[in-house]
Amino acid sequence: MAPIMMRLNSRPRMKTDAESQMRFQNDMLQQLEGERNRLQNRKGSLQQELNNCRQSVVRHKRAHGILRTNSKERKIELNSLNQNLMKSTSKTVAWTLLEQI
Repeated sequence: MAPIMMRLNSRPRMKTDAESQMRFQNDMLQQLEGERNRLQNRKGSLQQELNNCRQSVVRHKRAHGILRTNSKERKIELNSLNQNLMKSTSKTVAWTLLEQI
């Protein structure tokens, strides 16, 4: 095996490798920071969308409750009208029968 010869007028190879590694690491850091920023922006958008959906659910539940209450009130009114109609109809039938006698 031949001995390693050092050149006195050139930079050591290790320093060049270290510099290229530093450039590579800096580039990688910038890419990762850019990705982190994109993910943070996406997280903010998704959080806003989630809040909007939650508000929609609350509005929907509120509207559903109001509609259910209105439906119950209409059923009560309908039952009352049916009872009045039945009373009125039975009186009319009774008068008709009495008139025929």
